[in-house]
Amino acid sequence: MVRRRLAVQLPAFCLLVAGLAYLVVSSADSWADWVVFGVLVLTALGAAIAVHERRWHTRGRPISRSSERP
Repeated sequence: MVRRRLAVQLPAFCLLVAGLAYLVVSSADSWADWVVFGVLVLTALGAAIAVHERRWHTRGRPISRSSERP
């Protein structure tokens, strides 16, 4: 089931990226447009990294709180 979903999502994502890349290349007039585009791409990449990275590994050690203080 996961492979079937990936087989549909991957080509759709590639078509979306190709379409957006064509729009950017055809509408960029000066270097300032490219700077804005670069900042947008880096922001999206940073957001994707921030959302994807796990900081706290919860499977290795269970987290529990005792009622007694040390």
